[in-house]
Amino acid sequence: MEQYYSNDSLTAFTTEDGIYIEEKKKGSLKMLLVILGLGVLFVVGAFIIALIGGTIGRGVAPAFFWGGILIAAVALIAFFVKLAIQSDPKITFNTGNNELSVRGKVFAFSDIEEIAPHMQLMMGRTMIVAFIMTGGKKKSLFSTSIVVSDPKEMEGFISNLNDLVQNGKNKTDAEV
Repeated sequence: MEQYYSNDSLTAFTTEDGIYIEEKKKGSLKMLLVILGLGVLFVVGAFIIALIGGTIGRGVAPAFFWGGILIAAVALIAFFVKLAIQSDPKITFNTGNNELSVRGKVFAFSDIEEIAPHMQLMMGRTMIVAFIMTGGKKKSLFSTSIVVSDPKEMEGFISNLNDLVQNGKNKTDAEV
């Protein structure tokens, strides 16, 4: 196996049979920290608004405070649920069988319409979620969203994966 692509959330290797991707657990931890940071930001905002005071400040500050506490609690619950589920962090694009194996589920390349990235700017970074479009439904390719500073590399990587699937699908269609 030779390393093909790597970032904080995953490492991809090329094999004789295609591409093997191993997700790192850091992705979940980073997402937890982002959500916790948002909760802390709300709590700090509540204290700043309370210091300013006034009628609006006294009315809004408790909402910000309890909203921040609620966001932080949801982040912690999501983290512990993620630990409890412990899905298989391996993804395999097998060009020999023309199959994609994602956390134990197997998809034939012919069933996959495309692999599409969805990007969202968030606090100066870009959050990317890759979706497998199959049967008109979206299924997440990675078990967590991936947060990167420069989305071009990750977008190119997802595009290469989509090309691999489309080429495998075309090869299967030509054989039939």
